[in-house]
Amino acid sequence: MSKKIYGINHTKNSVSLNFVSAYITDAEKNYRNPSYGGKNEDHDSEFVGFIHTVSGEGIIETDSGRYVLHAGDFVFLQYNKLQLMATEDSEWHFYCLWFHLNNMVLDYEHIINLPFLPNERGYIEKIINLLNDHDYFCLCQANGLGLQLLGELLSAIGTITNKTQYYKEIREIVFYINQNISEELSVEELAKRCNMCTKHFRNIFLQQIGLTPKRYILKVKLEKAAFLLTFTPLSVTEISNELNFFSPAYFIRRFKLHYNMTPLKYRQIH
Repeated sequence: MSKKIYGINHTKNSVSLNFVSAYITDAEKNYRNPSYGGKNEDHDSEFVGFIHTVSGEGIIETDSGRYVLHAGDFVFLQYNKLQLMATEDSEWHFYCLWFHLNNMVLDYEHIINLPFLPNERGYIEKIINLLNDHDYFCLCQANGLGLQLLGELLSAIGTITNKTQYYKEIREIVFYINQNISEELSVEELAKRCNMCTKHFRNIFLQQIGLTPKRYILKVKLEKAAFLLTFTPLSVTEISNELNFFSPAYFIRRFKLHYNMTPLKYRQIH
């Protein structure tokens, strides 16, 4: 009898990472870079990333507030909410990676002092070299390395942080939403899965994810719709029905508000 070693993927949606940029920076004193996403409503700037400070002191300003980063400080950021990166009386040496990320929720604007991975700089240098090759297969390698690095960073963060109350429950609900986005999802049903009342669940979800459950569900639906428009021949009506929108007209209206274009225009461009 033969023996097998195998693994099985039971998920419907896989996590993907696609790089925008990666760099290692030495910022001088009184450095200012205000040209970030706070004023940019273009969907193409809806990517995320992280900063890991090697030495010195840096300042970041977002829609939510002002943060000071010291040596070892690590933070996930949303580009569209970032308004400024700067220094004052200190130089700032840091790693910074920006990427589009699908089917994964990060804990944004939560600063943690994170020891550097033994191979962190090596990862980033290799990613930078691959991105600079401007080759499709090198890009695939860079994205793969980026996802691996992200996984190792998240694992390291998980071992040194005390998770907030209901952290595990909300992450499981986020995963459930992503896996069942084509189904009819209600906030009441999701709250019951966590054994919470609806109001308490809504508040905890908003606190941890940054969006209400309804807004998060709509965001995931629209992202799935964009994927179907790009990679399938399904009509706008079929996509609307597939994702349980109230009507095709409502789907088109919400899509246009999110992407600043109609579904058909999005399909033409992509």
